[in-house]
Amino acid sequence: MVICGISAGFASVFGTPIAGSIFGVEVLFIGAIMYDVLLPSFIAGSLRIKSPRRLASRTFLEPVSVLPAFSEHS
Repeated sequence: MVICGISAGFASVFGTPIAGSIFGVEVLFIGAIMYDVLLPSFIAGSLRIKSPRRLASRTFLEPVSVLPAFSEHS
């Protein structure tokens, strides 16, 4: 259950359900991958990505309108 929550959270923050599922499986037991929970964690991450799209909600994207000038003499 914790692994599915980690992978869904990772997928919601970064928008990557496959990387979220691998991260969730690996981070709970450092260095060991439990292959029997890989599919449920992938399903949890995929559902987290697809559920807002099905509910017609939009993600907040704000374009950067002004970029600061970077130089060595600032």
